[in-house]
Amino acid sequence: MNYETKTKEVTLLKNDFIIVKVERPDNYKFISGQHAMIKLNNEQRPFTIASANDDEDIEFLIKSHGKFTKQLENLKEGDEIIISEAFGEKFNFTKDSKEDLVMVAGGSGITPFMSVLRFIKNNNLPNKVDLFFYNQTTIPYEEELKNLNELENINVHFSLTRPKEGWKGMVGYLTNDSIKDINCNERTWFLCGPTNLLETTIKILENKGVNKANIKYEGWALSSKEKKKMEKNKLYKCEICGNVAQMVEGKPIPLMCCGQEMQEMPEKTEEEGNEKHKPVVEINGNEVTVKVGSVAHPMEEAHYIEMIQLFQGNKIVAMKQLLPGEKPEAKFVLENTEGLTAKAFCNIHGFWRN
Repeated sequence: MNYETKTKEVTLLKNDFIIVKVERPDNYKFISGQHAMIKLNNEQRPFTIASANDDEDIEFLIKSHGKFTKQLENLKEGDEIIISEAFGEKFNFTKDSKEDLVMVAGGSGITPFMSVLRFIKNNNLPNKVDLFFYNQTTIPYEEELKNLNELENINVHFSLTRPKEGWKGMVGYLTNDSIKDINCNERTWFLCGPTNLLETTIKILENKGVNKANIKYEGWALSSKEKKKMEKNKLYKCEICGNVAQMVEGKPIPLMCCGQEMQEMPEKTEEEGNEKHKPVVEINGNEVTVKVGSVAHPMEEAHYIEMIQLFQGNKIVAMKQLLPGEKPEAKFVLENTEGLTAKAFCNIHGFWRN
């Protein structure tokens, strides 16, 4: 069932995040932690609801990537929009939920957990919650989460993987030390974020003997019998939130994000794009410099080189992630510089090989 509604507000955040708030249709029901399809101009995509199920409006936190999310970004107050009935059960949370939680979120993976945390606050529920929230440089909902941290039963832990100068909080992903004060086996674990965050966290929990039934994660498990596995060293991208995943080692895993399959990122070879996208490798002793394009890529907010990788054969030996405004180049120091090749990933035009 679909519901017609109107846009109330669109807020642009740093690092391509947007908050889309719409009027709540009459009789619209959902459970905290669920998703809904947003339909606009005969296209639709699934997004997770950030509102508590007793909030007045419906709110979505969205990573702006691609044409559809750009349409959402350009919505104005009063613009008509269609949302589907809510679906999903992975992170469902109600007044009858008795478990204490540990939430591990990366980037837009915070969205279902905002819904749950808001619901707990609105209803003065006693459930204990530890939230570990990982981002690159900035933190969506930072002030609201700091306020939630003031509640006796909620502890919020921020961590940045690429902090700017002056950051005094945690750096990097979850470690054994991060959770040393938590009785891991007495909690239910909610995980939502990019593949590397999930893999790191699940490995730690498995080593601690946490029951797999108490670990709930979303994004990389297909429900169909024929599960599509990601291939080693290939990259895959979510067309909804922009998460990029790559398997370097280990067993192949199913690949799903935001309710749909992540798509393999194709390599590009068009001659017309070479001047701004093709990486060039320069070697001086053990120092390796990779510059992208004979003409520097613009590195704008909506169009930039996200990643540079160095290979020896099929093995990745070095990698650097970039942000808008940075130079489209990377410098590495390697003991072995023989047989190096490079790839550069443009957020719009995909991968380019030298």
